[in-house]
Amino acid sequence: MLKTSFRPYPPLQEDFNTSIIRIESSQMRELGINSGDIVRGVRSTGVICMLIEDGYKQPSDSTITYLHELGIILPQARISNIVALNTNNKGASMVEIEKVAQSTPAQRVIFTTSDAR
Repeated sequence: MLKTSFRPYPPLQEDFNTSIIRIESSQMRELGINSGDIVRGVRSTGVICMLIEDGYKQPSDSTITYLHELGIILPQARISNIVALNTNNKGASMVEIEKVAQSTPAQRVIFTTSDAR
């Protein structure tokens, strides 16, 4: 499976409290991902990958260009707050994404609060 590193950006408003990550169509093609496919990062927990327009920016986005060690500009990934908690991502570290070859339905679901208090 192909993996690509992404620079995490804040989620879209409608993605709060969901298990959604958004990446650009050019990156989806490179990874063989279609909108709605399940992808994963550092953990085995899968999330739904959705399309975001190439070059999409929000007014609050940083204007800093982030480079991979090889000098390649890192693409953006808009990760929801739930996904960020699951990846222990504080907004500064890179996120790796790969397509899940085969997803299986959960056998058990445990609900808990995401409040750190």
